[in-house]
Amino acid sequence: EGKRTRIVRPRTAIYGVLLVALAVFLGTGLATRGSFDVDVGRAVDAPFMELPDGTVANRLRFRVRNQTPNDATFDISVAAPADASVRVVGRAPVPVMAGQMTRIEAWVVVPREAFDASAEVPTDLRLTFSDGTVESIPFTLLGPSR
Repeated sequence: EGKRTRIVRPRTAIYGVLLVALAVFLGTGLATRGSFDVDVGRAVDAPFMELPDGTVANRLRFRVRNQTPNDATFDISVAAPADASVRVVGRAPVPVMAGQMTRIEAWVVVPREAFDASAEVPTDLRLTFSDGTVESIPFTLLGPSR
């Protein structure tokens, strides 16, 4: 009696502000995520193989998640070094269903001369998707050292 009633208490206002901030944070994260999530790693066992034709092959594992509502396919290529090539294990282009993740292995083959200066060669792996999206992943290839 005689006390003033509050329509909104400070604690209620703070909870409301925190809830709105959390909703904005989650909404921004969902709105700005990419169409495809790509993860590249080395396959187990030897990090590289020297082939009889004088080239060096790195076996890589790709994990690609399609975050779109449509099925897609993708191809893998290497931008550098110029004379490198990619050999996908399985069929190419690689299919990845809507909302699903696909795991594949591929060999990146580079001439032995690329490793003359160092046992590591920086490269740029490119995944080109059927919807026109291009994901570029910097990666370091390993090889024999002199």
